[in-house]
Amino acid sequence: SNAPNSLAVSHAHVYWTLGKQLHRVTKAGTDHTVVATSERYSRALASFGEHVFWAVDNALLRVAADGSTTAIATGRMLQVVTDGQRVAWLEEAASGGVRSVRTMPVSGGEITTAIDDEAIRQIALDGRALYVATAQQLLRSDAPGTQPTVIGNDAGRIQRIGSDGVWVHWLSLDGTLNAVASAGGAARQVASELDAHDD
Repeated sequence: SNAPNSLAVSHAHVYWTLGKQLHRVTKAGTDHTVVATSERYSRALASFGEHVFWAVDNALLRVAADGSTTAIATGRMLQVVTDGQRVAWLEEAASGGVRSVRTMPVSGGEITTAIDDEAIRQIALDGRALYVATAQQLLRSDAPGTQPTVIGNDAGRIQRIGSDGVWVHWLSLDGTLNAVASAGGAARQVASELDAHDD
């Protein structure tokens, strides 16, 4: 790819991926560096404070302050998120189909499988809970291995999700931005016609 894609902001740097390369620059715009090069293409980046994680096609890498990388998990990575306490990633079986959400402390430790469900499309963390989205449902999981609770529904097809610890927002394929309290309740539409644009 000739265009930057994934972006993450740490306490001191801005990171982005370009093809198989991980780049960074200081927040002041100085010291542009190619931090690392992967054998496989980038899938996603996530950061919180000093913690930076890079998901490539076949592994999840921790990015140290000096730019060095360490593989902390292997698998077909689709997404990675972190809340500064845990890192979570969406992983797909090599044969396709089954998708798993796995988590571990940001400092390292045991990897826990939170949810196995081939319908999972997106994940988010907010320091309190793990959120997962299928095409038409938004669910909350408070502990790995427990049955997640449905906190939102959307017939318009959920595309992206994010949480600030109070509200969980999601973008829908129908061009709307929606929100529901992190504990659940009535959902509200925040904005509409997001797919409209001026020619």
